[in-house]
Amino acid sequence: MTLLQISFLGSVQLFHETGEIVISRRKVMALLAFLALEAGQSHSREMLLGLLWPELPEVDARNNLRVSLARLRKRLQQGNTAVSLLITTRKEVRFQLDDTVTFDVATFQALLADSERCNHTSYDSCPMCQERLAAATALYRGLLLHGFYLDECPAFDEWLFVQRERLHLQMMELLDELAQGMERNGRFPQAISYTRRQLELDPLHDDAQRRLLRLLAYQGQYSIALSQYQAFKLLLHEELGVEPDLELVQLAQQIKTRTLPIPGEQSAAETAVHPSNLPENLTPFFGREQELKQLSARLADPQYRLITLVGPGGIGKTRLAQESVRSNLHNYKDGAFFVPLAPVERVQNIATAVADALNLPLTNSTQSPPQQLIQYLTAKKILLIIDNMEHLMDGVDLLLDILRHCPGVVLLVTSRQRLDVQAEDMFRLRGLPVPTDEQVEQAGQFAAVRLFCDRAHRLQKPFKLTPKNASDIVAICRAVEGLPLGLVLAACWIRDFPVADLARMITGNVDMLQTTMGDIAPQHRSIRAVFDTSWRLLSPAEQVALAQLSVFRSGFTLAAAKQVIGVSLLDITKLRYKSLLRGGGNGRYTMHELLRQMSRQKLNEDQAAAEQTKIRHGRYFLSLLQEQADRLNGIDAAQAGTALQLELDNIRQAWRWAVETSALEQLRQSTVGLTTFLEHIGLAYEGVQLLQLAIDSLSTPTNSKLLPFLLVRQLFLLKSISTLDENIAIIKRVFSLTERNSTLSHLEAETYLIWSMSSLDQVSDPKQARIYLNYAFMSSEKLDNPEFAARLQCESGRNYLYDGQFDKAIAVLEDALAIFEELGHIPGQALAYSHLAPTYAEAYRLGPALFCDRKALFLYRQVDNRTKLGIGHHNLAETYVLLGAYEQAKVHTVKSLEISRRQGNKVGEANTLSLYAAILDRLGQIEEAETQYRVAIAAQKALKLNFSLRFSLLDWGTFQLQKGRLAEAEITFDEAIALNDNLDYLRLTSQAKQALVYLAQGQREKEALTLADMVWQEIEPNGGASLPFPIHTMYESYSVFRACGDDQAEAALQMAADVLKRTAAEIEDPEMRTSFLNNVPVNRQLRVALHEESVG
Repeated sequence: MTLLQISFLGSVQLFHETGEIVISRRKVMALLAFLALEAGQSHSREMLLGLLWPELPEVDARNNLRVSLARLRKRLQQGNTAVSLLITTRKEVRFQLDDTVTFDVATFQALLADSERCNHTSYDSCPMCQERLAAATALYRGLLLHGFYLDECPAFDEWLFVQRERLHLQMMELLDELAQGMERNGRFPQAISYTRRQLELDPLHDDAQRRLLRLLAYQGQYSIALSQYQAFKLLLHEELGVEPDLELVQLAQQIKTRTLPIPGEQSAAETAVHPSNLPENLTPFFGREQELKQLSARLADPQYRLITLVGPGGIGKTRLAQESVRSNLHNYKDGAFFVPLAPVERVQNIATAVADALNLPLTNSTQSPPQQLIQYLTAKKILLIIDNMEHLMDGVDLLLDILRHCPGVVLLVTSRQRLDVQAEDMFRLRGLPVPTDEQVEQAGQFAAVRLFCDRAHRLQKPFKLTPKNASDIVAICRAVEGLPLGLVLAACWIRDFPVADLARMITGNVDMLQTTMGDIAPQHRSIRAVFDTSWRLLSPAEQVALAQLSVFRSGFTLAAAKQVIGVSLLDITKLRYKSLLRGGGNGRYTMHELLRQMSRQKLNEDQAAAEQTKIRHGRYFLSLLQEQADRLNGIDAAQAGTALQLELDNIRQAWRWAVETSALEQLRQSTVGLTTFLEHIGLAYEGVQLLQLAIDSLSTPTNSKLLPFLLVRQLFLLKSISTLDENIAIIKRVFSLTERNSTLSHLEAETYLIWSMSSLDQVSDPKQARIYLNYAFMSSEKLDNPEFAARLQCESGRNYLYDGQFDKAIAVLEDALAIFEELGHIPGQALAYSHLAPTYAEAYRLGPALFCDRKALFLYRQVDNRTKLGIGHHNLAETYVLLGAYEQAKVHTVKSLEISRRQGNKVGEANTLSLYAAILDRLGQIEEAETQYRVAIAAQKALKLNFSLRFSLLDWGTFQLQKGRLAEAEITFDEAIALNDNLDYLRLTSQAKQALVYLAQGQREKEALTLADMVWQEIEPNGGASLPFPIHTMYESYSVFRACGDDQAEAALQMAADVLKRTAAEIEDPEMRTSFLNNVPVNRQLRVALHEESVG
């Protein structure tokens, strides 16, 4: 007779025979929930105190427990019911269910257990089980204790979460089984009903969504199916921020095109029920589309009967095996069976484990278990998933015997170690794909991100992928290198930490990756447990090798491993076969970062061995850096740069080792290599930071030569990424360390050269910069260093260029180029060409300028110098602008901007933005051009890039003049004239443009004529030889003269025509010559004026 009814599946409902029981106090309700769900077990009062009153002193907590038990007993009191259910002693409390109580959770689980015990091949073939399971689904009204929670009781919260999840998964598995059974029997309406119930409980369940679409299509409800797909697509975006997976997209396309195979139209083999013990999917499967496709092809091909999925623990071998077999069951009329070997300790028990999975009794005492198994399998067409084979490798012989004697058997084996037999068709698994920095906006399309978001959303419903958290989620995926188990374990913390904090905490902290979730196998509840299993399977020598190999960051070559660790190719191969190392096919080997961290901890257990390994590692890579430095200047520069970049993390680690251990000789010998390399690949700022570590560790008295050397190399990197004001303190510090020390004159010379370069770019006074340059020449007089001499010549030529002395600039730059060519110094040759190009351009010799720009860019590409490539693209774009090739100029400007921004080069970015604005102006993109002009000029002023600012102001003022904003243009040109006061050729250019402004304003013709005449008087004697844009200045003078009726107009026009003709004749490229004549606005205007004069 039922006296008490307890319903916890869904919202709480309590009834006794006289009516509803109301328990208003949440702690009392929690006490009942815990005791009822743990019925039959005794619980100490101390445990209950910690569960429900963790914040109270023990005396108060005990009193609360006593009062709560009394209240609970009173609420349950109905005759003697409560007395028989609630059993208490001074130390323990227990809840005992009997026949007077109906408890929905207990009934639900009993129905499932009865069905499990039933002797049937499948639920849909057993009416009694179908009745039981239908009753179970009716009992499950919703999540356990839906809506119930306790504040500040973390232990209870965790217990309730586990209970809820366990029952939820049981219900999902039940509905999945029922829906599949109804689908197999063609009872589609019932299958749809169960599937919809699944989706009510878990709207994001991919498998259920796929089944629902398929079932709707089977019934001809194509429009409803496609609407369901669109709704799910929207739900994924709103809830997780991701897109549907490829399988679902393809299914929707089949439904849309009406090409989905319909049951009844398939072969009998495809529609037949095939025995299987494959575990049901309780969570969606993500990614591995290519592997699934390849595995399907293999499983359909009888030539492949021993297929192995090999990879480290947690990589997803088991789940992939199950997924691939699930979609290929129709190939095996006798079924597919899952054989877990993780609990099997001895090779002799493999056959028994297989027999257990097949439900095959081994009763013949005259035959061994393997013989009985093979006899049973001989005539079968069957697939066996042999899971976790790595610790039973001597059992491979049994697998081969099965294949030899049972031609219809296919073995799909998962293992951390390859089987190493000829019959093996091996699939080596790696982590799920993770977005790059450039792909963060498309993160939702990547399987690693989708998996993490799905598991996190299951634990915290508001969680989803957003633009704000995308980079943090990607960081988590990278930290575990897409390892599926790592992602699942990381998601377990989503209720405890914001995703940004979680990303930071997981990086480098492998012990964060663990869980207590009951539906994760014990050996997979932490990454460390996975690793420990692999570690125990290694020989002592292999353990030592793996531990020492963890010293490498981001991989290593065999040569490095031999030198640093002393291992052989065979040693490496053994670790590869056991999925502890990965070969990249390029001569390099890598270790999964999580495995590396745990192996490093093993190494650190022996401090002496760890220190010796670090020493060998540091010396090896700093020596490698030193050896490769010279190659960065020759024809092998690109290869050397690529090889060193692969070792970047090892180089960083080696440098830090040298700093921390005061390995001064290694620091000294590798500094030039380090700075040359990092500048070469565009990591100048990181080089500055690494040098600062060494500088901070040194004391001046002890390291009188090394310290200034490090400071000068730091200046070498800083010159292109910081301002002179920021560097002047370092410059002065170098001089204080080198004065009165003739042995350091080379450092003085280098410092003066850098000072001259920075001064020229930012102070924009060639004469002042020339003073520092002359000091550099004097300091280097006794140096026998032709490379440095050529660099001095290059800077001397650039100085002449800035001073308007173009012929001198060309002469010294040609000398520098000759030296670099004799040395075979390709970056130096590119440097000389990159200075020659703007010199020719400023002299308005655009043909040679174009040749030099193209040559410089070719050489920078040849050596793959990432820093200089940006400059090369910028310079070529400038020349294309002068030639009127604006679309080509835009392409190179965009590339230059990308490089500058990627490298954090604010100087390069500001200068190229100004050029970009001018190009947009020429292409008619007026609004965007104005925006970029303002941004560029503000940046140049902030960075004190005065020389570049001179040209930007000329372009900006011209833009304002053309748009009729005359007052603004006048102010801009006044600023340009003041800034160019010490450079006559730029002052004249500015004044000619200002004269046009006066003319356009009206009533100021006299001022315009006076200014134009002054310009003309200075340029007429030498034919405008020193002007950067001679045709512009001459035509602007002509325009003022003609408007004012001045007789000098004809001479100015003719001089401009002569320059145009001479410049065009020097452009060898026909396409560029045509562009120059037809596309450059001033050239078009000049030709029209010449035509009008000739007609007139």
